[in-house]
Amino acid sequence: MRCLVLKERKMRQVRLTAEESAFLLREHSHHLKLTPTTVRNQWQITSSRLVGSFRGPTIEYVIRPKLSLNRLLFFLEACEGEPSGHSIMEALIHRFLDLWEERLRIGLAQDYRERREQSDTLRGRLDTPAQMRETSRTSIHSMREERTTEIACNQIPRATLDLLSRSKLIGDALRDRIQELIRQTNVEPTALSHESMHAAMSDRNATGYRPVLDLCRLFWEDVQPSALLVNLEQIFERYVTRSLREHLSSSLTLEEQPWMILAHSLSGQPSIGARPDLLLRREGKPDWILDMKWKSLPRQGPQTSDLYQMLAYCFAFGCQRGMLIYPAAADQELRFRVGPSRTLILARGVKVNGSIEDCRESMRRLAKSLESHDSQ
Repeated sequence: MRCLVLKERKMRQVRLTAEESAFLLREHSHHLKLTPTTVRNQWQITSSRLVGSFRGPTIEYVIRPKLSLNRLLFFLEACEGEPSGHSIMEALIHRFLDLWEERLRIGLAQDYRERREQSDTLRGRLDTPAQMRETSRTSIHSMREERTTEIACNQIPRATLDLLSRSKLIGDALRDRIQELIRQTNVEPTALSHESMHAAMSDRNATGYRPVLDLCRLFWEDVQPSALLVNLEQIFERYVTRSLREHLSSSLTLEEQPWMILAHSLSGQPSIGARPDLLLRREGKPDWILDMKWKSLPRQGPQTSDLYQMLAYCFAFGCQRGMLIYPAAADQELRFRVGPSRTLILARGVKVNGSIEDCRESMRRLAKSLESHDSQ
């Protein structure tokens, strides 16, 4: 099978059969821009926010990111050295497997669960309702607590191993390693969903699980049997969110993806809602709306559509300050006052290249700027 290498947000002109172009337009037009040329079967392909690999009828496509693998893994808080693997997805999978192997060596987190049983002796405390229904005089119903590893923060990685093992795009050696870890993980998998992910992330027993659970969520959202793609905008959003949680003081509280109705329908259609990436509250009141964009910040300022979107968020939440956050080579900030309400909109670039310490310092400066009342 032919291999076609693309680069994030770069256009490449390629020759495609009618079957191949139809497949791309049908299955991948949400992240690939395909433009026909004047030459028969020649197409211009431009990738957007997704990187990784997927397989078409006759071509295997590889989309490489602009940033290094180490930097992307740092954004996921999952890198402590040089990544394994030859592609971004291989590197992410190997990192996930390394982290899970380490967790297995340390020992899986445990919690107590209540176990009910029936026997001829009392074990634990009496299960009074069950005992009152019992007709046999020799049968005793008991309840007792026991330690178990069958908790969400263990079940999610176990389910993720199953998900990765079904991919058609990984090699035999990687598949064998996944299967071995499945055998070593003596936990039943759970269904991957928003609810189970939230339960795992908020589990009080999940101390030290955050990097591995972030990778689990990434794989759940983007891995399919014939596609291993990751959304760089989501990775950037989580990096900024995690950094702000680390650096913001207690004067600001952070809410992830809050929902608010923007417009109520008067004619029977569903209401229109607004869901920004982050809402910061000061003393319980909306203080900042933040929305992350995985694209370059133009010198003249953000695109009009991005400004309109932020204004809608500010209107929905009754907030007078909004910030659009972009990846950049160096810190930068543009300010705008909009409309009669004098809403303040900032376009802020945060550093994503250079040293890791430079990136951390850029996020500390962002947190300090958000906390400052002078921003108004």
